[in-house]
Amino acid sequence: MRGIVVTLLVAASFGAVAGEQLRVQAQHSGTTVRLRGISAVDADIAWASGREGTVLRTLDGGRTWSSVSVPDAKALDFRDIEAFDANNAVVLSIGPGDVSRVYRTDNGGKSWALVLQNRDERAFFDCMAFDGQRGWMLGDPVDGKFQIHATRDAGRTWTLQSTGPEALKDEAAFAASGTCIATTPWGERLAVTGGAAARAMLGDSGERLWFPHATPMVHRIPAAGIFSATAMGEDMLLVGGDFEHEATGSAARVRFVAEHGMTVEALPAPER
Repeated sequence: MRGIVVTLLVAASFGAVAGEQLRVQAQHSGTTVRLRGISAVDADIAWASGREGTVLRTLDGGRTWSSVSVPDAKALDFRDIEAFDANNAVVLSIGPGDVSRVYRTDNGGKSWALVLQNRDERAFFDCMAFDGQRGWMLGDPVDGKFQIHATRDAGRTWTLQSTGPEALKDEAAFAASGTCIATTPWGERLAVTGGAAARAMLGDSGERLWFPHATPMVHRIPAAGIFSATAMGEDMLLVGGDFEHEATGSAARVRFVAEHGMTVEALPAPER
């Protein structure tokens, strides 16, 4: 599903949960296109991605950004970027059919290799997550199962797994900003959904089994559900809402309780 950037909602919700005062500093990206993906390697190195095949990189903590965009990719919308260092990164474009793609660079964006391209008109790439060299990409359901592509070499090669989590009718993932799948502090993966249901699906470390859990998050076909999941200490923070009604939002905390089990606690809406 198409989504919206939820950076402000995530920041507000996290600040409310952690009791911290967050400081936001505007930076000049040098581009006018909408940016959707961000990956910070450390305090100095970060990559960003967006529409019209745009990829940006900073090596000085955001004081300056340089364009390292994918050539001949003006028609692509890069919703997710995952960076490993100043030279290595993978970027994901979304859309039906063959516009869902993954590109990789190992020379700081001087050149890009197309490492994965969707060939199924029913499929739609949504988001990626990495744990070192291992990575996973979540795609919308095909034949009743969410698609999971996996890599063991930092995104150079990908394999479609046959054991993707089963989907409910009209359930899907949101390609909001590449955060609908995440690695957990417990060494597993968490995929989040919307539409007919707002579920958190826990994938075991063996990469074969998925354990779905209902959440109290708002959901509605086709525009509402959980957009994002991220680690927060020993827990996971979920953030969602309705992208057709941007003033609405919801958040929840996920806690691990036993093997493949978890509790989901609704959090109060952030103050506006």
